[in-house]
Amino acid sequence: FLFRKPSILSTKALPPFTLDPLVTTMIKVMIERRVIPELDGLYRRLSKNTLLEAGKVPGFVKGEALQNCHQPTHYYVISTWKSEVFWNKWLQSEQRKELSAKIRHVLEEDESYTVLQPAV
Repeated sequence: FLFRKPSILSTKALPPFTLDPLVTTMIKVMIERRVIPELDGLYRRLSKNTLLEAGKVPGFVKGEALQNCHQPTHYYVISTWKSEVFWNKWLQSEQRKELSAKIRHVLEEDESYTVLQPAV
């Protein structure tokens, strides 16, 4: 949550800062995946489909898939969400679990993810 100063035009006496539950911090999620080399093409199709489906989910802002320049079977997906609440709903959804299960079969190891917030 972010703190918001009350408006100068406010008619109510408020403390200097109030916690506004309607204001949330946008987050980024970085998913890291190492793909079995022979299944790289299948991974790309599955990953693209998953990103397209995430794009239909409330709270999703944008996303991109990236490949490591020096380790071509090492991928990242970076997505932006309106808040961690929206990300968690997607993460725990049956739809994402089904899509992730398909991707899991083409990975050398389980995916990992990190939730990031602005530092300043």
